Amino acid sequence: MINFIHFIKYPRILNGSLVFSVSISNDLRTEFLEPTNPIQINAAVLIHNRQSKPIKLDNVLIYAYSRDGYKVIDLPLSVAGLSPSDTFSLLIYTKNSSIKPNLKDVLHLQHPIPLQSLPSSLNQAQYLQQRSFTVNTQQLHIVEHTSFDLDKKLWDNLSKSLKILELGTGTGIVSITLATLLSQMSKQSHTITATDLNSAIPLLRSNTKRNAHLYKNIEIQPKELSWGSNSSLESVEYDIIIAADITYNMSSFQLLRNTLSNLFTANPLTKLILAHKYRDYQEDTFWDHASQINLKSTHLKSIGCGRRGYETEIWEFKRM
Repeated sequence: MINFIHFIKYPRILNGSLVFSVSISNDLRTEFLEPTNPIQINAAVLIHNRQSKPIKLDNVLIYAYSRDGYKVIDLPLSVAGLSPSDTFSLLIYTKNSSIKPNLKDVLHLQHPIPLQSLPSSLNQAQYLQQRSFTVNTQQLHIVEHTSFDLDKKLWDNLSKSLKILELGTGTGIVSITLATLLSQMSKQSHTITATDLNSAIPLLRSNTKRNAHLYKNIEIQPKELSWGSNSSLESVEYDIIIAADITYNMSSFQLLRNTLSNLFTANPLTKLILAHKYRDYQEDTFWDHASQINLKSTHLKSIGCGRRGYETEIWEFKRM
């Protein structure tokens, strides 16, 4: 399982101190890390309204148990190198970890993925945070919502231009990563239509624009798609459909089935590549819905292993 650093209490200046708290867990914050050995958490203050080098704050927390994530860290402004009028962001990482891990190594990281708050000041509430990765020699930056809203978290023929659809795109990290890899592997122009509910589109659009330098011959089009709505997007002939972690909400399966039925009717030769993490036995009903619209599933690969013993599975669905 990939572990992430999360803010429990978002960094802010309060009563002359820098106050925040952090936890370590999976992406959905449903499985909190109980480390075998205590983990030293470090921080760095980045000041944006005046010239200043990053101010490193080592050992702000020893994370020995999951309950340590609820310890409020209270640092005097003098220790943090801040004044009450400063606009700042806070980078949180663990000892000996990279602050911008290589994206290709993410599945095998020994350390939690670092986290950075976005610039804020004394009286400004902030609800966005950022994670940064290295892709070859360039940087990939993904902005997330701090809330629990889940929308805000194999190519064998590249000789032609591809039309790709992602369902449940969220922050955009899958589409952006795919676009980056395609840009390195192919000189063709490809289009990725990255879809989600309307509430996710502003953040998705922001992330795709911010990282557009990584995939100059690939176009990512953020678009709203509500499953089961018979959207005009469902009548487009996509070469391939991708989706990651969209099978956690069983109540949406019928709507998702209707959308997939329309997509496979538009192009019976398309395929769905699904990354699935097993959490509940009722998720198996997705495969029942898929078979009802004549989709045959093939297990391609299992990756990693969560704390409950379940791997992330990669599945391919084709029209029978």
